[in-house]
Amino acid sequence: MVSTRSLRRSLSILFATLLLTLASAPVAFAGIVSSEQIINAQQVEKTRAHLSALLARKDVQTALTARGVDVADAQKRVANMTDAEVQTLASRIDELPAGGRLSNLELILLILLIVILV
Repeated sequence: MVSTRSLRRSLSILFATLLLTLASAPVAFAGIVSSEQIINAQQVEKTRAHLSALLARKDVQTALTARGVDVADAQKRVANMTDAEVQTLASRIDELPAGGRLSNLELILLILLIVILV
């Protein structure tokens, strides 16, 4: 027959284990997310992808390398930009004159702007 003392001890260990397990469970908080927040997040991600695609172009990489800027470092900096910095940079790109291709000076200034912002 199981003694009362060993039964108490076993139950105490069991409850202590359960308490520690439940106490370490993560807590989730939910909130309402507006459509505007979702749309803004999607736009920022599209813009970030566009900037990354711009840095992936061979002519941009050649211009960066010619100016002594490491391409991998520039790509990391774009990836680490805040949402506000991405939007600022995108608006400045949109202000550049349309012509199909950027001049070397405009391209260099754009890349330096990316490096400076980050």
